[in-house]
Amino acid sequence: MPATHLEFVVHSVPAPQPRHTISRKTGVAFIKAGNPIHQFKSDLKSQVREKYTGPVMGGPIALSCVFLLPRPQNMIWKKKPMPREKHVKKPDTDNLIKAVKDALTGILWRDDSQVWYETAMKFVHAGDESPCVLINVTEA
Repeated sequence: MPATHLEFVVHSVPAPQPRHTISRKTGVAFIKAGNPIHQFKSDLKSQVREKYTGPVMGGPIALSCVFLLPRPQNMIWKKKPMPREKHVKKPDTDNLIKAVKDALTGILWRDDSQVWYETAMKFVHAGDESPCVLINVTEA
């Protein structure tokens, strides 16, 4: 059976998967409302569902993500070129890719433990781009 290869561009500001907060009253773990992760995951799910209507993959998955993060105000120029630049501050790539794996569980794969190989890079987006995540998925 040939390998399945999918490519997606999800237009949304990438947000890292936060650690759960534990309620002092109930002892229950939760993520605070209003956290940008909720919008990012919602955008991931809806945009991937629009583009992929196939079955959930059952085999081993190779996942590659390129995160284009917002350009800070101090890096915006009118007359100088604004190429992509490596983003070497928070958020961490492992928390960004965890958010992608969690959001796409049940849509592209049964469980994120199927991801046997993953790569992630993060950049400040170029002047002619907007924040997004480029996702490549291969089922072996």
